[in-house]
Amino acid sequence: MLRQLDAVVWTNLGPNWGKKDGCVPSAIDAMDFLRQQGEGSEAAIYVKNAPAQIDTDYRRLMVAEFPWLKQLPG
Repeated sequence: MLRQLDAVVWTNLGPNWGKKDGCVPSAIDAMDFLRQQGEGSEAAIYVKNAPAQIDTDYRRLMVAEFPWLKQLPG
């Protein structure tokens, strides 16, 4: 579900994937997850909507692999 927002607070928190077992996903895990979720998934929308200043290794790999992840205009 998409919501109309007036503002967003972006934090520099680490991934919460695998918190229960203490596992941090590898870049390959993250790429496989996004590949399985697909272009219209919440995960893809999250990456697309992240501000351009959020320039992480994972994001650079994802955008290079999946051209549909380029940031939305505006």
